[in-house]
Amino acid sequence: MAAMILKEHKYRPINGDILLIGRQTVNLTVANALELIRSEGITPRDSYQVELDSSTVGSETTGYITDRCFFAMFSSAGVIALDVSDYEDAEIIHDLNIELPEKYFGIADFIFNGSCLDNLFDPATAIKSISKMLRPQGRVIHLEHGSPIQSSFLCYSPEWFFDYYAFTDYADCQIYVCSFGASLQNSWIVNRWFPFEGSADSLKPTLLNMGVGDFVNIVIAEKSETSSDVKTPIQCHYRFFQNDMTQDIYVRKHLEYLKSPRVYAFRRQLDLQPVIPDTLPPPPRIIILPAPKLNLNALSRAFLKELKNVIRKKVGLTIQNELPLSEPEAVIHDEVSVSAEPVAAKLSSFYGVLMR
Repeated sequence: MAAMILKEHKYRPINGDILLIGRQTVNLTVANALELIRSEGITPRDSYQVELDSSTVGSETTGYITDRCFFAMFSSAGVIALDVSDYEDAEIIHDLNIELPEKYFGIADFIFNGSCLDNLFDPATAIKSISKMLRPQGRVIHLEHGSPIQSSFLCYSPEWFFDYYAFTDYADCQIYVCSFGASLQNSWIVNRWFPFEGSADSLKPTLLNMGVGDFVNIVIAEKSETSSDVKTPIQCHYRFFQNDMTQDIYVRKHLEYLKSPRVYAFRRQLDLQPVIPDTLPPPPRIIILPAPKLNLNALSRAFLKELKNVIRKKVGLTIQNELPLSEPEAVIHDEVSVSAEPVAAKLSSFYGVLMR
């Protein structure tokens, strides 16, 4: 995400007032940050104060710089944070689930939301409040979960963001879907996302099932002089079902956004193609071990035999009679003697799962 912010700064310098939705843990040391800034073709500022993070939840790792320090290394903008409490030293205390006080309207030229909406019960109120805090020609970057990882309260389709920013007449909205394998700490594969596919005269809604596995959304939106903060969009396929007259607005904004020069290059960028890692991990293996002292009756033995056959033929997983302790990702193993009836029930339940 730090690289994405730097790309946006290089596109148009981030100046004025920066608002962070929650204090941000910056997983960079001073040396890491300087290297990253230079790698994006930006010259670090000479005058910045080194400040190490001691207030955010992620500050247990020593040596990381604060969010204020990171921005100060390439921008003279002022940096403040908004949060529901002051537990991480935010300057503005406000619950984004409720209406925004008017005194906070138009306070920021740049807003960074680093995964806040996926922790809120009322995200529609929150995104409208974020828009209210943004000045015309200001920019907002969202990082939000698209799949249920890291205890997310809510997950978002990229269309949710596009529909809001298109319908409220934002000048630009670019969306990236980023997949990362088993962990967010892995390298990301960045996919540019489009709400429609096909030629301009025969556009069709893009299928939301993108086949990328777990992912996060990165959204960059720029507010126009005519943007509205409070309009509520209608989901795309319902617009088609109902022949909703507002459909032309979304199509027009999509075609406008396609012309945006705000298109960033990444190590690997795909346009809505299935994500295929450079090296695929081996398939997970389920290893079923009969308990050493189980007294199985004929029915239980039949279940176990049939279960092995189902796994071999329908699932393609490996059945082994010995347990390689360092290899399997999942192991089903009964180590105590039990009566035949509970064993049969367990096998029946597991057999049913595999057959579905």
